[in-house]
Amino acid sequence: MRTTERYAVRKSTGRRVLPLHTAVRCPAAAVSLCLAAAFMLSCGTTAAQSTMDATTLPALQVGGEWQTGVYAAQTQGSWSGSVESMLRLKLRLGDYPWKLYADVGTTLGRVPGTDGDWTVTTELERAYLKIFLPWADLSLGKQQITWGVGYAWSPTDVFNPPNALGPDGLRPAVEAAVIRVPAGPLAYLSLVAARNERSSTQQGSGAAWQYGARYHANYGGTDWSLAAARDTGTTMVGVDAKGDLAVGDLALGWHAEVAHHAPHDGSSPWVEGVLGADRSWGGGKVVWAGEYFYNSRGAETQDSHTYTSWLAGDRTYPARHYVFTQLRYQHDEFTSVLGSVLANLVDRSAALTAGTTILLGNRWTLSLSATGLAGRPGAEFTGGAIPNASFSTPNVVLKARAAYNF
Repeated sequence: MRTTERYAVRKSTGRRVLPLHTAVRCPAAAVSLCLAAAFMLSCGTTAAQSTMDATTLPALQVGGEWQTGVYAAQTQGSWSGSVESMLRLKLRLGDYPWKLYADVGTTLGRVPGTDGDWTVTTELERAYLKIFLPWADLSLGKQQITWGVGYAWSPTDVFNPPNALGPDGLRPAVEAAVIRVPAGPLAYLSLVAARNERSSTQQGSGAAWQYGARYHANYGGTDWSLAAARDTGTTMVGVDAKGDLAVGDLALGWHAEVAHHAPHDGSSPWVEGVLGADRSWGGGKVVWAGEYFYNSRGAETQDSHTYTSWLAGDRTYPARHYVFTQLRYQHDEFTSVLGSVLANLVDRSAALTAGTTILLGNRWTLSLSATGLAGRPGAEFTGGAIPNASFSTPNVVLKARAAYNF
């Protein structure tokens, strides 16, 4: 369940939380990779290269990031807070004709709504092998698969759909086999078979398999793609395109994406679509982006909303019409600020976010943000109790995060 992506806070259930020394989710493979990467960081590869011919060793790169964040939320008049610190190690091994990617993250966090209990979580975020064949590129393992051209929404992306409340966030990886076959200078065919825990969360059963094919090409300066996929319980067929439009002195980037979903149980199909645009001024110092999202099976009135799906981790939006807009200003090479609005046009509720990112030297980054929810009682983006659920959404969420890259 991804309640933090929706800023949902579970009411205390009185359950005992595991103490600091207990790992909540710590796969053996993740721990092994984490320890191996830490050992290589401390020892380096100098000693190995001094005893072996460097030409016999595959290229090795080890890096990562450490970040610590403080979060505060106001829910129904009271404030709660949490602290989280994460170490992510990134391993890159090999070169042409193969390369191994592995990212391991270990998180120490204080659980909100408890008496100061802490948890430790270790997760293998990515681990895949990429093989460069003469006629194709093959990727095997846990990886990110990004389809479509949408920013806040991407209807054709059944593998790693974005979260409109945080489009820039890291998308969860899936276990997959991907083969990409070149079909021209700017064209390729991508075939995917993925085992996706996200779909199993939606359906409440074991991990689900997804299969898909996407053909991408460029015609007259416009990128376009045709896609088809068999998702959990549905078959999707879609198309996307993006390009540039110039009318006099007005220059706009545009993108569009449409997906048709047909349920396997014979129930009514539905259509999702995105239409977006972007524009920059001052040599890229000011950038605006906006999107409209249409969901034909979404509710047309607030009374028919249902929150069950996205509380369970599904990113299916309950209303029929949404908009997202964002304005980013790059003050100098070190400081940028942004503001964004995600609005449900049916119940007239919105999530408003403002933030800044400051580069402190070559390796340190400080990020600050505030999100507020506004709307009528019972609306999707209104803080307070959610009908028929043991959850409340906060009215305000504050975040501060410091990150160090190495």
